[in-house]
Parts: sequence; structure tokens; C-alpha cells
Amino acid sequence: MEQSNEKKVNTFSSKIGLVTGALLVGLGLWMIFMRPDSNKAIAYFMVVYGAFRLGLAIYANFLRKKNTENTDTDFTQDS
Repeated sequence: MEQSNEKKVNTFSSKIGLVTGALLVGLGLWMIFMRPDSNKAIAYFMVVYGAFRLGLAIYANFLRKKNTENTDTDFTQDS
């Protein structure tokens, strides 16, 4: 029962990573192109960190999906 709760928390965490990563990239790009008087170092950091977070969340979701497909078809594992 604890494992199912842990899986839900991890799924929720990676979904949050998708949203916040996209938000960081979008806000950073907006600061770079629309706000010429803004701090460019922070804007570039936001874009790089957002892209990293977005990529990591996509990779985690891909691994989780792949792992779920493998465990559904693998009948040699004990429950």
C-alpha cells in the first residue's frame, strides 16, 4: 500500500516539473525579448534551468511509462 502512494507522489512531482519547467523557460524568454532593461543573467539562468527541469521531467515520465509497460507484461515477477 505504501508503494502505490509513493508512485502517486512521484507521478505528481514529475507533472509539476513539466509545468514549472515550461513556466521558467517561458518567463525567461519573455524577460530576454520583451524586457530589455531586465537582468539578462537571471533570464538566461531561468531558461537554462527551466529547460533542464523540463527535460528531466519528460525523461522521468518516459521511464515511468516504459517501466509500467514492462511490469504489466512481465509475468515472472512475484507480487
